[in-house]
Amino acid sequence: MGIVIGSAVYPLWCMMTDDRASAQGALTAAWVGQILAVGAWLLLAGVYMGGISVFNLGNNYVMLGGNLVALGSSFAIMQIQMLTKPDNYDWKSMGEIKLLEDDRSGLSADDLDPEELLKAKRWIAKAGWGFTLLIVVIWPVLSTPAGVFTKDYFAFWIFIAVIWALVASFIIIALPIWESKDQILAVFDGIFHTNLCEYYNPETSKAHKLHTAAAAAAEPAKAAEPVS
Repeated sequence: MGIVIGSAVYPLWCMMTDDRASAQGALTAAWVGQILAVGAWLLLAGVYMGGISVFNLGNNYVMLGGNLVALGSSFAIMQIQMLTKPDNYDWKSMGEIKLLEDDRSGLSADDLDPEELLKAKRWIAKAGWGFTLLIVVIWPVLSTPAGVFTKDYFAFWIFIAVIWALVASFIIIALPIWESKDQILAVFDGIFHTNLCEYYNPETSKAHKLHTAAAAAAEPAKAAEPVS
């Protein structure tokens, strides 16, 4: 997967956060990076493993080489483009995009504040680089003194990896649900005619208010129906 789509990672980041990035630079970095990555993958399988086959292409070192070329080449191409021919985008046209439905019920004032968005960008950059440093440098360095892993050391290493994956999975699954709880409860209210949204959030969402208004409007119609 990394060999095929890894070259799009850095161009996408630049397109969302760096005013120097251009569409031409991002497209060039993504496509050229992918071609170079696939070429390096095949070349390493032929040279390092002695031939191209399904087994050789699945070798960890061969795949690692292809992934590194995908990330590294696209990074280099984007840097060259931004340094030699910066786009100097002002972000105004992005803010002027007309939405089909201008529904901002899920957004707070901070979500629309440029200063808060810049703070979020800086936090994401620090967290991303910090996580990369931890995974690429610190973790391997801490494992180096062990040399060849013993059975117990390897079990401990796997235990940490499993716990990491479980915690990350929980956060990835649970946090979006929690952040969207008002919208989820509003939909639940509309389907099952409950008041959960009002119970958890006194300032009920727009969807819940619309459901309540529709239910109130339907009451006189029901009362006027003849009884058989």
